[in-house]
Amino acid sequence: PLDLLRFRPLGLVDRLRLAALAAWARRRGSDPRLDEVSAAEWIRGFAGERAYRTVWEPLLRAKLGSAAADVPALWITSRLQREKNTARERKGVLRGGYRSLIDAIARRVRALGGELRLSTPVDAVELARGGVRIGTGGAAAEDFEFAVCTTPLPHFQGLSEGLPIDPRVRERKLDYQGVVCGVLFLDRAISPYYWTPFVDSGATAQGVVEMSNLMPLARSAGRHVNYFVNYCHRESELFQSADDALLGRYRDDLASLYPNSGASVLEAHLFRAPFVEPMWTRGSLAARPPYEAIAGRLYSVSTSQLYPRVNSWNSCCELVEELMLGLPVSGASAP
Repeated sequence: PLDLLRFRPLGLVDRLRLAALAAWARRRGSDPRLDEVSAAEWIRGFAGERAYRTVWEPLLRAKLGSAAADVPALWITSRLQREKNTARERKGVLRGGYRSLIDAIARRVRALGGELRLSTPVDAVELARGGVRIGTGGAAAEDFEFAVCTTPLPHFQGLSEGLPIDPRVRERKLDYQGVVCGVLFLDRAISPYYWTPFVDSGATAQGVVEMSNLMPLARSAGRHVNYFVNYCHRESELFQSADDALLGRYRDDLASLYPNSGASVLEAHLFRAPFVEPMWTRGSLAARPPYEAIAGRLYSVSTSQLYPRVNSWNSCCELVEELMLGLPVSGASAP
């Protein structure tokens, strides 16, 4: 709150209105009626045009691109509510990263008798003998009592084309923002902050996450780990740029945004993810697809069912728990 009250680009009245917006959202932001109102309209009405143009519009545009104009107010308030039970922002990091969690899940699955087949893309799903038949390229198709697909919704819709799936799954139109991320290992810190946005700075990146302000340097061999991040559509010029070109632009960002840091890049890598943030529109609550695509035989669970929850590992785990309650009895065979 004090940081907001010191925010000089806005006048005192606008700062107070923005603080009131955040306080209201944390108390009453789960109202489903907010799904029918655009975030832009709601913020303007609550905090004013200047607060919207100065603070929220650049952030929404950076996160959602062309979809920013129609994102529901409920999407905003659900994010503000996430911090409502904490006196200050709190962050944590898994030792070994999320890979350690994935490896632990894999060990548990194998211990329970499950089988993991990596690098085995599914290219066909058919109905067969009361269950489903799964095709994986050159290998022989296999039959199962039911199947669960966890790929992004557009991929599942293409994979299940021609099957009698629930219309709420088949006809749901949902696009996604992707992410490109340059990971720069530096010889020194560039700021004291974990997350620094610079969406209107003229830089290529929309912000930088300095992981070494959260985790001990010993875990990264003394190197300072920084993520230079962009949300962008998978068909955009930025997303499809060559790795070397993008890393060069992120190096330029480092030099222009932190000219006095003296930091040297020791190592650099680039990662892309095409389906990261669903681009929600008004009315998304009613359009939420069910898990059951074909009763008792084919299920779909993905970020398309997260809304209005925040897109996070915790929320995804909640989806899985909800899905499990509706699956056929234990002991059935399923991929």
